[in-house]
Order: sequence, then structure tokens, then C-alpha cells
Amino acid sequence: MNIIKHCFYIEKELPNNVFKNEYKKFLCEDFDLILDEKFLENLKILSKLSKDKYVILGILDKKNQSFYEHFGCFNVIKIPIDITNKEFEEIIDFEPQKEYQSVRYCYNKIIYLSQSEDWIIYCDREFEISILALKNNYDIEHLKTLLPRWISIEETIETYLSPMFTVMPKFLKSLNMSKTDLKKTLIKNYTNLL
Repeated sequence: MNIIKHCFYIEKELPNNVFKNEYKKFLCEDFDLILDEKFLENLKILSKLSKDKYVILGILDKKNQSFYEHFGCFNVIKIPIDITNKEFEEIIDFEPQKEYQSVRYCYNKIIYLSQSEDWIIYCDREFEISILALKNNYDIEHLKTLLPRWISIEETIETYLSPMFTVMPKFLKSLNMSKTDLKKTLIKNYTNLL
């Protein structure tokens, strides 16, 4: 958890900035991508660039504290990058006990953290997006060619969030923000800084 706290503001949630200051470049994707065994290919591409041998998968939901109290550890998994899609799927589907279901079905705030800490991913089920944050030494345009499904925050707002705001007005109300304020906050926090 100390490593996770070093990279993320774990007490913050979207639309606020959840990444520490050294992360200044961002790409976004649909939340459901991280729950697909094919997501491993994204992790492998990123890990090859950063020369990492593993990534950390962690849970930031409040129920992670009860997981700790029950099992004596946090719900954090070290994933070797050379595993197969099937092995990755087994990890995200693993249920330690009925009340602690799998990552795929149970948790709302999921993170991926590279071994080098060069890139990290914050995934939010309620917002239905995942945000990849990178340190400044990465070329965003090159990354878009390697990870073509990952897009800018502006494109994400139009593609994923705007339709959600229309069908889920309670979501906006729960944030106590207007649609315009929410968009401005996301753009302010997740536009690439060069």
C-alpha cells in the first residue's frame, strides 16, 4: 500500500486528480477493457516500454479495509507480465470468499501500477473509464499507435461520459456538479501537460 500511496492520492476520487504530480500525460479507455483477458496485451505493451517484469493490481474501494481485517493483507496482486491471457483471467475472476468477490465483478476503484512506476492506471467503474497516467518521458502520439483504443480526456467525455450523463442524471446529482463543471474539472485534471 505504501507503493500505491506513493503514486496515487488514494483518498481522492474522480473527477479530482488521483495521480501524484510526476504524472503529466494521460490517455483514457472504457472501464470494461480492464476486465477483459485481452487487457493483458495492453499491460505487456506498456511493460515492454518501461522494461517492467510485473505490474501490481490493487483495489482502492473502501471495502479493501474490511478485506485487510478479514485476511490480514490488502487486496493487492503482483502480476508477472509473462503470464497467459487465461492466467490473467483467473486472477481477475478469483474469489477468496463469497463476501469478497472477484475484481471483475465486485470492485469500483481498481489500479494498475508498473514496477518502475513510470505509468499507472486508475479505473473507476462508476465513471466507466480508466485513465492511464505516464511520466513525461513518454510520447503520447507514439503510444496512441501502440494502444489505439486509448484516447484523450476530451474524446472520452464525448464518447463515454456524455451519453452516460444523459441516461444517469442521478450520477451527476450524486457528484453535486453540473455536467459543464464536471467536464471542466476532468479536462483541467487530465489534459496532457507537456
